[in-house]
Amino acid sequence: MMSKKSDFGSSQSAPEMAANRPLILFVSHKQRQCGVYEFGREIVDQLAHSQRYAFKFVECSGLHDFVQYVNQYDPAAAVFQWHPVAVPWAADAASFCSDIPVLATTHDLTKSIADDWQDNSVDVLIAHEPELGTSNMRFVTAPRPIPEFVGSIDVPPSPIRVGSFGFADHSKNFHEIVKMAQDSFEECVVRIQMPYSDFDTRAKAASQEVIERCEAQIRRPGISIEFFHEFLDRQQLFGFLASNHLNVLLYDPNRGGGGISSASDFLLASGRPMALRRGRMFRNFENAEPSIFVDDLSLHQILENGTAPLEPFRAAWTYRGVVDAYERAVDQVL
Repeated sequence: MMSKKSDFGSSQSAPEMAANRPLILFVSHKQRQCGVYEFGREIVDQLAHSQRYAFKFVECSGLHDFVQYVNQYDPAAAVFQWHPVAVPWAADAASFCSDIPVLATTHDLTKSIADDWQDNSVDVLIAHEPELGTSNMRFVTAPRPIPEFVGSIDVPPSPIRVGSFGFADHSKNFHEIVKMAQDSFEECVVRIQMPYSDFDTRAKAASQEVIERCEAQIRRPGISIEFFHEFLDRQQLFGFLASNHLNVLLYDPNRGGGGISSASDFLLASGRPMALRRGRMFRNFENAEPSIFVDDLSLHQILENGTAPLEPFRAAWTYRGVVDAYERAVDQVL
């Protein structure tokens, strides 16, 4: 096992906002080492292409910060990241907004949750689940906000590099990636990008537990593991994923609160083949053909099939669709 400092590329700034468009605040939290934060940042970067509204990303630690931004920018509306752990004060802030319309980008959403939504502090809700199928007319569905990877990376042909990433969590089953890679390839390097979360007070201890469990899976020569712990920005993370032959996520099938995993968005954006385990967080890839699920095929078979199963998703989930969804949502309240 090796722990390394990451060097996978540099960040790219979003396009600057144009003048003379109604300004919409996109309200998030301040903890940047967080998937919810990164999800919101990517959405706003894509919304910079809007010709009708100027979306501004603002970081708040609570209602006080939000009020300051409202006074500073006098927005036409506000979009909140709606997540009970990352942004627990969003409902209070939304209730405070008597003078401006409130929208919400939802997380951990299912059809039943959407159908039964009762919170009237939000005027319109946006769900990045294209197949949500809710009967609740307050929801606007949007494509997955697939990031754009700027650059290309050549990967040496051997040994096979199998990558994964995420905060230390036993439900992500990093150790099973090691086992499956060992079963599929004679020589293989399993490379895991595992930074420390801003929301986990025992992140380093949890990380060490995962490392030890992964190391215990190695049974023969030719298999090695590398761990990286630096938190990467999006372009750096794409660089890491693109430097692997295959990227893998093996979450427990019932993991999460019901929402789709944004981690798979990054795998899709990297341009490399990807392997998943069937479960509710990856239900958006159920129709991949051939299958990209380890429930059906080995890692070797999924790698051999290449990126062909992913192209329909890449074609359907574009920034143009994201912009259109948010413009339609804002149109409803202005």
